[in-house]
Amino acid sequence: MTSPARATRAGRGAVSSLVCIGNLTIDEAVHDAPVVEAPGALPGVLPAAAPGSLRDAALDALPGTVPAAAHPGATGERIRSAPAMGGDAAYAALAARLNLADVRMLAPIGTDLPGSFFDALAAAGVTTADLPHRALPTVRNVIDYFGDGTRRWNMLCSEADFDALSVYPADVPAWALDADAILISAMSLESQLALTPWLRANSAATLYLDLQEDYLEGTRDALFGIIAACDVFMPSEIEARTLAETNDLTAAGRLFQSLGPGIVVIKRAEHGCLVFDGDTVTAVATAPIDAVDSTGAGDAFCGAFAATHVQTGDAIEAARAGAAAAAIAISGFGIDALAAAAIEHVAPREHVAPRDHVAPRDHVAHREVGAR
Repeated sequence: MTSPARATRAGRGAVSSLVCIGNLTIDEAVHDAPVVEAPGALPGVLPAAAPGSLRDAALDALPGTVPAAAHPGATGERIRSAPAMGGDAAYAALAARLNLADVRMLAPIGTDLPGSFFDALAAAGVTTADLPHRALPTVRNVIDYFGDGTRRWNMLCSEADFDALSVYPADVPAWALDADAILISAMSLESQLALTPWLRANSAATLYLDLQEDYLEGTRDALFGIIAACDVFMPSEIEARTLAETNDLTAAGRLFQSLGPGIVVIKRAEHGCLVFDGDTVTAVATAPIDAVDSTGAGDAFCGAFAATHVQTGDAIEAARAGAAAAAIAISGFGIDALAAAAIEHVAPREHVAPRDHVAPRDHVAHREVGAR
């Protein structure tokens, strides 16, 4: 279980800060037709008809229809969205911003991110100073969503480039180590294996860990090692079943807790989540919502959860905030819906003070979606 020393920074009642670490991406979603049309994009974040530098040749035919993918969940004609800004770091930071004043993002920047993307983050109150640069284009993904609830990620870059666009210890500035909480989102396996124990050894922050389902095969022992280094572990249901080698989610949660984290949250998409906090297991529901684009829902959940939990120490309240943020994320393509919501919640008088100054605690603004 989490040691008392590792648990003291969450919910201590003072002004809190959170650093969201991850990747930035440009994503396109593919759904069965018909699909809800994309709402008006946040002006300037990424135009629907992006310049050639923002589209690979493979994407020239989009948006439009594509043949059904060779997958048992595909039902017929498929519709692909226009490119949209995404990435777990951006989803998490914007969702966290709904609940916390001092939110900072740490993600490598590629050569082709539009400046308006950073303008949108700044308008939402997300700090993006001192980000590492890479001489590589931004990672692009095409995500196929199928009628049976499964999805398939098609990354349009090499694994080596994806790894290079992930965060390593050398990329972490001193201000990140001084944060009250750090969310480590799913990046390359190599970067997460290097970064998580290094952060544990070099920061007193509460560490929140999220993984991805693509690298679970044959890596169980290595992943158990970084789970042991974190304070809060937030796997998806698929990740939990695969890593714990059981369909019993209660047994899975208890196994992960036995490795070190005092809190485990198993995300179950539209079925809500299971929160393991000490000896207590709580099912937190979420209200049904028609998803426009499910990309980023888990990242938004994790960002809002970490932001709320580091302030309150209440894992159930944090899970409800996470569910509310996820509902916002899936109501639009890319980060647009979250960015608009975060900008809406930024009060004109709100100011994130430097770390050596005391500022009023930010109001926890939950956009509730139905009964919890």
